[in-house]
Amino acid sequence: MEQYARILNVPLNATDEDIHRAYRKLASAHHPDLGGDKDQFQQIQHAYEQLLVLRKRARQDRRKMDVGNAAYDRNVQHQQMHQQSQQPASQQPDQGNARQPDGTERPPAGGVGANGQPAPHQTATADKSHVGQRDTRGGSFLTRKLPLQDATTLFILINTLDIFMTYVLMRFGAIEANPFANYFFKKYNFNGMIFFKLAIVAGVCVIAQVVATKSIRKGKNLLMLGSILVGAVVIYSVMLFVTKFL
Repeated sequence: MEQYARILNVPLNATDEDIHRAYRKLASAHHPDLGGDKDQFQQIQHAYEQLLVLRKRARQDRRKMDVGNAAYDRNVQHQQMHQQSQQPASQQPDQGNARQPDGTERPPAGGVGANGQPAPHQTATADKSHVGQRDTRGGSFLTRKLPLQDATTLFILINTLDIFMTYVLMRFGAIEANPFANYFFKKYNFNGMIFFKLAIVAGVCVIAQVVATKSIRKGKNLLMLGSILVGAVVIYSVMLFVTKFL
């Protein structure tokens, strides 16, 4: 684990999210499609995968150990309770009146209270064992940053502006220049045209993600090209609105 952590430049006590973040940073800097060294990238990827596997295995071992310790503590308490229940009442220590030198009540020894039951603070400790706990520090699909997240967000934002400007222009009497979008507008009104454009946006985003599985640079370039083209349409729409309708 020390060797893999050193490759990723993270401490041994780093969280899973820290490891994900360090891997994404190194992978972006050394990815072969971005001009990096292939062997170094493979070494980083191997260290990332193995470090996560070893950390998961260590957490599982700790949970098993916690379960075993909790079971052992409960067994010891049960045996102590059984032994005390077999003793005559005269031989059982008076736990309730035991006092410490400072005058405070002494806690029951061996985890057993004065009434023969396990001490409350110790049973609470046993009940709060680590059984069933989950390590929530690791990043999930919903919290982890996607490879093309920034480019996708920009592309969606620009297309949203395009739909808004189309709505504004058509409210002032303009017509839709895109024949396909105009077809959906005539047949299904403005809602149909919006659905058509959103379907195109979703399709481009999916295609870009598929391309990114082979080459991150190509997938990002596809989204940036789409953003530039749609951005030019948005700028033209704004200029048209200013010159024609203001």
